[in-house]
Amino acid sequence: NDGKNDCFQVYGITKECEKAEIRIFNRWGARVYFSNDLTECWNGRVDNIGPAVPEGTYFYIVDIIETPNPDYPKKINGSVNLIRSN
Repeated sequence: NDGKNDCFQVYGITKECEKAEIRIFNRWGARVYFSNDLTECWNGRVDNIGPAVPEGTYFYIVDIIETPNPDYPKKINGSVNLIRSN
């Protein structure tokens, strides 16, 4: 809540996307966040409204369908480290 890196968001997805969604999972594979609106960001709470999740490494998957590009659908995945400051 210091105004720096308060949430995790995907950037660089073009407006030609027919569909895009992001899912974030904890290390046990439980989904903690989902959105099909990539202008939203994850604030470190379960689905942005539930309890705060603990510090740690979380894994994301972004699914993109872009038309008429033949290289899609596409999956992008990676990890994000959640650190809370006092």
